[in-house]
Amino acid sequence: VLGELFEVLQPETLAALDYFEGYDSAHPESSLYLRKTTQLISPQRLASVYLYNQTSAGYEQVRTGDWRTYLAQRKTS
Repeated sequence: VLGELFEVLQPETLAALDYFEGYDSAHPESSLYLRKTTQLISPQRLASVYLYNQTSAGYEQVRTGDWRTYLAQRKTS
């Protein structure tokens, strides 16, 4: 999946991102997204990512992994 990589230096910024993504570390099972650590391919490093924590049944798969391109193509079709 394509994404953006940011270095978060302040804990309060990470807390704000968690809130925005609907992640609650005290109750991850009921969070909209989960924050997990994963190994990136490029650049090669560990990073936290937000993973959707609900069912994706019934939603169209973004086969390219590029959400922005997918949205742009939907607008023009």
